[in-house]
Amino acid sequence: MKKLLLSIAVLASAAMANAEIKTVVYDFKAETYGLNRETENSGPYIDNGTKLTETDGTVITLNKTEGKNGWRLWSDGLRIYKNSGTSMNITSTAGAITKVAFSFKSGVISQVNGSTVSGTEFEVKCDTKDLNLELNVANNGAIYTVTLTLDTDASGNGSGTEVEEPDAPEPIPASSIKDILAQADNTPVVVEFPLTVAFVSYNNIFCVDAAGDFIQVYGKNSYQENDVIPADWNATYKLYNGATPELEVTGTLPAATEQGDFTPKAVTAKDLSADLVNNVLVVKNVTFAEATPATKDNFDGVSDGVTVSFRNNYTKESVPAGTYDVKGLVNVYQGAYQIYVLDYTKVDASGVNEIAYDNGEAVYFNLQGVKVANPEKGIFVRVQNGKATKVMM
Repeated sequence: MKKLLLSIAVLASAAMANAEIKTVVYDFKAETYGLNRETENSGPYIDNGTKLTETDGTVITLNKTEGKNGWRLWSDGLRIYKNSGTSMNITSTAGAITKVAFSFKSGVISQVNGSTVSGTEFEVKCDTKDLNLELNVANNGAIYTVTLTLDTDASGNGSGTEVEEPDAPEPIPASSIKDILAQADNTPVVVEFPLTVAFVSYNNIFCVDAAGDFIQVYGKNSYQENDVIPADWNATYKLYNGATPELEVTGTLPAATEQGDFTPKAVTAKDLSADLVNNVLVVKNVTFAEATPATKDNFDGVSDGVTVSFRNNYTKESVPAGTYDVKGLVNVYQGAYQIYVLDYTKVDASGVNEIAYDNGEAVYFNLQGVKVANPEKGIFVRVQNGKATKVMM
């Protein structure tokens, strides 16, 4: 009898040794899997029933209700849209699917096959080669990764799924924006300090702390500029697109109880960099060679001989060609900064009216009225034969 038991144990051990566990990762930030990565909101949505490129014997099919938005591959991952009746079918020819793990933007997926989920991750345990997942979407947002665990020795004939959420880590207390920026992506935090609102656009709130550091807060709100957001609320720190720090609010934001006094810092073009992301500031003496767009477009201006990239992201009214102090929000895209225009203030070309009108050879002055011997790049005033003309080099 002992020999028989021993033989069974040996056979069981051998079977386990022969079984192979494979992990297949779909990383939608890094790979496209045959899809087009869109960069504009006008880009097409993914067709219903689209199959992603087969990966290690697995295929993911993206489904939605006909006529609904459904899906779109974006810079931050596989974006999924609410009220689209979305589902994801996963099949495997390499072995039974025993687990599917998702990572996604907080607050996006609320239910999977009828089971409630929250946070930024969940797992589905199963034993099948053909798995269908019905996804209820609470808010538009991205799925970052889908990780499949395959058992080549399992039958794949199991039924049903079990949805599990990982244990949520304890939030880390933060006493300043610097404390938050020191954390890793997807870290839950407790905001234990007040923030002053510098600018609001729908659910995007751009805030500054007492040290003058900025961060973007994402959450439903009724704030206005200069409102003070009280301390003691929870959020998850995110590094959106790997460049833009933001806080995704857990629950609801507290109501403003007092007013601050935010004044945007004035900077020159030479001060600008991607490190100022989320800052609301004023770029001094920006000259536009032609009228600025009234539509949501990119355009350039010149300040202190430096070309500055702007975007009319909030569709501000066009202003004529000229020199302006531009209030704006610093955004970062593909590693470079860009200023989202919030307001224009006209600046007179100081000193230009006092320029002597020399006859004969052309003489050049900058917009501050200083004579320039060899103008190379930028906008200048050319004086020749008693006539002053603004020119761009």
